[in-house]
Amino acid sequence: MSHPLTPEGPGEPVPDGEGGTRYLCGATVTLPLRLVSLALEITPHLQGHPLEVATGLSCLLERHRTGAHVDLVRELDRPGGGAVWTPWEEGARPEYVCLLPDCPADNGEPGGANEACALYEGHPGVHTFHCADPDPDSDPGTGPRPDHDLGPPPHAAQGAAAGGPGVPVSP
Repeated sequence: MSHPLTPEGPGEPVPDGEGGTRYLCGATVTLPLRLVSLALEITPHLQGHPLEVATGLSCLLERHRTGAHVDLVRELDRPGGGAVWTPWEEGARPEYVCLLPDCPADNGEPGGANEACALYEGHPGVHTFHCADPDPDSDPGTGPRPDHDLGPPPHAAQGAAAGGPGVPVSP
């Protein structure tokens, strides 16, 4: 499945850590206020409150050196699941949000050990259950990145009307 958050290929992964451990990227950014409103507006059939929208974002993809960062903005409690997501480039703020179906993968473990992938369907890289949270003591060039003061948000082009999954929506 192809959609706006699936790049041509996953970003260049960072080599595994000790013991072959893979880590989540952990790059951070703040969701602009205009996208908080939009994350609620693109799902008008689901009541929502601004406090349901994540604003302190942290990339959920496997550590990577290139490509966009991605995080979940709003979980949707509805049949079929899905969620509101946003991508951003290193050194920039998110410019749009989109509604995407959940990744159907799970780790296949029995009972309470079963863990679903926390990403969207068609995401690049490995599933989240194959990655550990970022190690704060790791190499600063590959660990979580601090949020930067980026100044005013860039002007985003008008997106298509929220007509379905995978449609980027800009204010």
